[in-house]
Parts: sequence; structure tokens; C-alpha cells
Amino acid sequence: MERKVFLSVLGTGYYNETKYFFKEIASDEPATRFIQYAAVKHYCNSWSKEDDILIFLTKDARKTNWNHPAQNNLNNKKPYEGLSYKLEELGLTANIKTIPIPDGNNEKEIWEIFQIVYNQLKDNDEVYFDITHAFRFLPMLLMVLINYSKFLKSIKIKSITYGNHQMEKDGYSPVIDITSLSQLQDWTSAANEFISFGSVKKISDLSLQTLLPLINVKRGKDNVLSSLRKLSVLLPRFVKNLQTCRGAKIVENYEGKEIFSILNSTDVGLIQPLNPILSRIKNEMNIFSTPDNVLNGFKSVDWCIRNDLTQQAITLLQEIILTYICEEMHLDHKKIGNRNLISSCINIAAKKIDECDWENEALEDKNLTKTILNDSLFLQKIKKEYMVLSNLRNDINHAGFTESAMKADTFEKRIKEIHCSILAKII
Repeated sequence: MERKVFLSVLGTGYYNETKYFFKEIASDEPATRFIQYAAVKHYCNSWSKEDDILIFLTKDARKTNWNHPAQNNLNNKKPYEGLSYKLEELGLTANIKTIPIPDGNNEKEIWEIFQIVYNQLKDNDEVYFDITHAFRFLPMLLMVLINYSKFLKSIKIKSITYGNHQMEKDGYSPVIDITSLSQLQDWTSAANEFISFGSVKKISDLSLQTLLPLINVKRGKDNVLSSLRKLSVLLPRFVKNLQTCRGAKIVENYEGKEIFSILNSTDVGLIQPLNPILSRIKNEMNIFSTPDNVLNGFKSVDWCIRNDLTQQAITLLQEIILTYICEEMHLDHKKIGNRNLISSCINIAAKKIDECDWENEALEDKNLTKTILNDSLFLQKIKKEYMVLSNLRNDINHAGFTESAMKADTFEKRIKEIHCSILAKII
């Protein structure tokens, strides 16, 4: 079971009492000088002995606000009970620990704080941060630390809070939940992986519940979540079709069209911070807005090239060429016999094979073979490129275990050149 851990930095200031509230004001909320007390009471009441409450403090913070009684004599004001005493009052089962940190007066000490906090985190921790009483640089340090720890320790951010004492009214101060900033970072990272590398794992792994804080109004929320739920299903399906060279699915393009339609119709007013991210995904999917068109195949090759799916690009391009010529000659491109015949015709044209040496499907229907050879303008234009593709595909699919195996960086260069050449010859 994942450990729950609460982290907060205790400051050195003289704190006045206020009643902190989360979302809604509770009339019986006790007044406190410490946001940590309010946050721990709110989040950690039911935690077990396996969970930890970690308070990071400097030497001065320990003396002025942690120890009991607190030695905080700023402006000769009345001393008060330290945070240690107030937390003990809660009678919690979770462990309460203090972690010494330096003052953070220079870069070296700032990095020391970073490392100290990071070292307290364990793999898969569920983390609750409060950043109210902290150094001026801490919010930036915290966001870096969060991303760093997400990557290296797979932590889960459950809450990031800030007690806004400056907004106190009638003795009550709101606790601002800024967890959505971390969630927005997750979506930004996930979108970047999709756009830059064609990976949808992060997008599909993200729970749609993380979107709730990003949606500003209730009206239409269900429709938006429904659309994004579909998106989280369709995007992985779309990419899997490309990764596994599902040519027929790519040409039909159901997923691509639906994804574009969802992104095109989502009400931008509902998701202000997320909208630019979705717009970037929409721009990436713009070329796949047309259903059931062989040109989707050529577009998919371009997508594979840009996302370093070189083997898939080679395979798809060769198979989409066969599909294109089938449609040019009004043949069913889904029938393997027709595809084999087109492949034979390209081979005959490229190698100038005499009729007496024709084999298989070409031999079985000589009249159709001759018709294709005479009437397919595209076949005559791309026969050389197709033969080069055959060599590339054979080499890469046999893992280089051939006498004339190419160097690894050859494939990417050649597929780009061949793809450009073929696109220029499409009728």
C-alpha cells in the first residue's frame, strides 16, 4: 500500500490566529496560527502508522515556531504554543517528523534543500504539499521537485495547498488548492510526448478525474468529460493502428476523423488552461480529418517518419502504393489476390520481365495484367521507388541478417527521400 506523506516548510514569522477553511466555511473550525495544523487536521486524521507528516524547518524556525513554548518575540508580542504542541493535540496515528534544512541563503543551500526534501520521498508516495510558510524561491523549487520526483519515484500528487491569510474575512482565511497546476503539467507533458514522439501512453494513463479542477463551469461539464473520455480511448487506438501497420484501418480513418471531430467541437470556454494543449493535438490531427480515403495512408507514412517509426513507414508506404493502384484500376484493395497482382505488375515493369516469364497472379490473368501495365500511370511513375522500398523492407524485416545489410541511419534517410518522390507523383 502506498505511503501517504504530508510535507510543509515551517517559517519564522509571528503568525496571528485565523480560522482556515477548505472550500466551505465550517462554523466550528478552531482558530490556529499554523496552516500546517489546519491542513494536517483536514487531510491526515485517518492516516495510519505507515504514513508520515514531515515538517521541514531551519534552526530559527524550530526555535520560533516549532518548540513549545515558541520563542517568537517579534516586536515583543505575546509568545504562543508551538506547532509541535498543536499537532500533538490532534492525537494522530501517523508519524510526525521534523527535518532540518539550511536557510537557503545561496545556490548551494537551495540545492541542499532540494535534495533533503527529495530524499524524504519514497517510490509511489501519495504526496500532500503545503507551501504557505516557505522561502520565496520555494514555489519554483517545488514545481521542479514535483516533476523530478514524478519521473524518478513515480509519486502521485494528491494536494498542493496555500493558506491565504491575506484574504481573511470575519476571522476566516481560505486555503487555496493549486493541485491543478501539477495536473496541467502532466497533461502538458503527455501532449508533448504525443506531438513529439507519437506516444499516447501518458494521455491514456491520465485519469479524467484530473480534469475536473481544470473545467471552470458546471454547465456542459458532462459533455466535455464525455468527449475527453472518448479521446483518451481513440488516441491510443489511432496510434496502435500506425505502430502495427493496420493499413485498412488507416485508410478508413474512423479513429482519426473522430479524434479531429472531438477536438474541433469541444467548447473552448470550458477548459481555459487545457484548451491550448488540446489545440496543439488538434493541429497534429488536422491531416487526418478525412474518412475512407487512400491518401490517409500517405499521410500516415509522413506521421510515422516524423515520429521515428521508420520500419512502419517503410511497410505502410509500400502497402499504400498497392492500395492506391488498386483504386486507380477499380480493384478491391482488400483482396490479397489483387494486391499480389499489382505487386507482380510493378515487378514486371521495373525489371522488364518478358510475358513468357510471368508467374502466379500475373500469369493467371494475362489480360488484366496487361491492362494494369498499360493503364496505370502511377505504377509506371513509382516502379523504381517501389523496388527500393522492397529492398529496404526486406533488410529491416530480416533484422540486417543479410549479406548486403544497410547501416541503421540509412533507412530514415531513404524513406524520407522515397516518400517525397512518391508524393510528387500522385495523380
